[in-house]
Formats: sequence, structure tokens, C-alpha cells
Amino acid sequence: MGGRKGARETVLKILYRFDFLKEGKVEEVIEEEIKGKNVDRKYVEEMVTGILSHKSEIDGEINRISRRWKVEKMNPVDRNILRIGCYELIFKADIPPKVSINEAVELAKKYGTEKSSAFVNGILDRLAKELQKT
Repeated sequence: MGGRKGARETVLKILYRFDFLKEGKVEEVIEEEIKGKNVDRKYVEEMVTGILSHKSEIDGEINRISRRWKVEKMNPVDRNILRIGCYELIFKADIPPKVSINEAVELAKKYGTEKSSAFVNGILDRLAKELQKT
């Protein structure tokens, strides 16, 4: 799976690894995950480093919007999909919000639970609407 779709899946796997296993150096983990894959390396590197460097801000936004669910209590897959979507909505003006949300929902359908896609969609949609107002 090439392009940004494959890159987002790779970003998810890298974030999950850091989140769950708390191991490795960023550059080494990126290298391991993209090896032999036809993905947008620049995009993966930019997303991973951007999300990790803005993690507390992104998690704060997720906590504020989700209200009932705190980031640290969320399913790790959902949490990291939300981090990808939030990062794109907040920091990647070149990606239309609808694309970011749809891609996150697709990741949630593929890797999350049966409730993940609705959960991810609700939070990202709310954030996108708030950002459009500002």
C-alpha cells in the first residue's frame, strides 16, 4: 500500500510502538517500519516527529473534546489514530479536514474495535468544526 494511506498506517504502527512499548530511537524505528515498503518516507518522518513533538498539545485537545474519555484511558489504537488526525487538522493546512477525518476513520475501521470508527469520527469532526470557526 503506497502513498499517504500506507504512510498513515506506518505512522500508526510507529506511534503505537512508542506509546505501548516505549522503546527505540525515533530514527531507528522509522527506518525499521518503512524498510521494504512503498510509502512516502518524508511524510512518515514529518508526521512522527511532528506528533511526538506536539504530543502534549494534541493530547490536551483530545482530552478537551472527548470529555468522558481521557487519552491515557483510551484504546491505544484509537488514541494514536486520533493523534494522527488531530495533528493533520491542526498543523497540516495542505490536507483538507475531510480527508484527514476520512483517513482516520478508515484506519479505525481496519485496526480498531467495532466502535472505534464512530468514536474517532466524532472527536475529529468536532475539532475540525472548532478549527473552522477560528
